[in-house]
Amino acid sequence: MLDVIDTSMAFNIIAESADHFTFSISNGYEIDAGGTKNVVVTARDVLGNRDSSFTSDVALTTNPTGTFAINSPQTFVKGQATYSVRGTEIGIYNLVADGGGLRDSVVNYTILPAPLDSIDIQLPGSITAGIFECDFNYGLRCLR
Repeated sequence: MLDVIDTSMAFNIIAESADHFTFSISNGYEIDAGGTKNVVVTARDVLGNRDSSFTSDVALTTNPTGTFAINSPQTFVKGQATYSVRGTEIGIYNLVADGGGLRDSVVNYTILPAPLDSIDIQLPGSITAGIFECDFNYGLRCLR
């Protein structure tokens, strides 16, 4: 009697070349004006696998153009790059990744009004109201 041993040769599964970018934004697509978020852009093949061999320089911009601070361009490492995005102009934007022969965008990145930090009230030097005279030059001081 002959025993049959089933073996196979070792093989590697290699992702296809990147054909699009995907975006991952920490804590969603909204941020208060003046805040900073990390945006991770990944080069993916047609099946959605990360293309670890993608090492191009890729610029991240906005459309429409707003007041942003973005550490761009970034060189992809193993198919991925992280951008720091700080926006100060309220509105809805598309983030656009462009480089290495690819161009994709994510829509509805929203800059919201920032929380109120302080109120600055400008008053005249002094006013007279009835029998009270108030001097605002050195804080609020009302004399009778």
